[in-house]
Order: sequence, then C-alpha cells, then structure tokens
Amino acid sequence: MFAHRAVWNDEESRIEMHLVSRIDQTVRIAGQHIRFGRGETIHTENSYKHTPERFTSIAADAGWHCQAMWTDPARLFALYLLEPRTIA
Repeated sequence: MFAHRAVWNDEESRIEMHLVSRIDQTVRIAGQHIRFGRGETIHTENSYKHTPERFTSIAADAGWHCQAMWTDPARLFALYLLEPRTIA
C-alpha cells in the first residue's frame, strides 16, 4: 500500500513525485522481494517548471528557435512551436 506525495522544490524549480509506503511491507518486483518501512519513499519523477524566458533559453542552447508560444491567461501553462535554428 502506497500513497502519492508531490513536493515543490523551490531551489530546483520542480515538483518531485514520491510514492510513500503506508505500512511496513514487502513487495515483489521482477521476482525480487523488496522491503519498505512505513513512511519510506520512492522518488519516481521530477517535473521541472520554467518561465517562458528560461524555456526558450534552454531550447536555444539545444539548437532550437521558438517560432510561437500559446499560453493560458494566467501563464501557468504553455505550448511552444520550436524549429531547428538555422545557421547563417
């Protein structure tokens, strides 16, 4: 039995996803038995959150140009159209 925990890490600008064992338990994964203590966590995912400026900078560093961006009114979510950057 596991619970889900999402934690905001402000320093890394990301949400960290964890599974938390609700009880002392042993689970079988790929034929192996793995023990979990109550409260022990499994860090399953990092979901990074970037400002539009930071995202386009990361894309540019990787060789992409932001052709267009669409966002919700609060600018909480965005969709980007990226094109390979041409070298003149």
